[in-house]
Amino acid sequence: MAATFGIVELVRGLVGTIRIGGLASADDGNLSYWVAVPFRRRGFAVRAGELALHVAFSVLGRRSLFAFADERNVASRAVLRRLGFEMECLLRHRKHPDGPRTLELYRTTPHSAG
Repeated sequence: MAATFGIVELVRGLVGTIRIGGLASADDGNLSYWVAVPFRRRGFAVRAGELALHVAFSVLGRRSLFAFADERNVASRAVLRRLGFEMECLLRHRKHPDGPRTLELYRTTPHSAG
């Protein structure tokens, strides 16, 4: 079960989405997002993340949220850190269809969220 929200720019409309997943669990959830290329580096992901964290912690009562970022995706890792996520571990995926890659697993709680 998940809650997915559109990221909307007033003039252009939908510029991305943000999703709180794992809602079948009583305690934890996961956060994922994307922003269309022309709208990146303009604060949309951070602002949507702030609102999603509020929903996850204050409305849905989650105790923690997890998120993944490819170690090569500097911008996504920066968004997660700005939102108060801390990197917990590396996950190596050697058989990924696009070739080997490493994901960073991040976690935040209501007390550490930015």
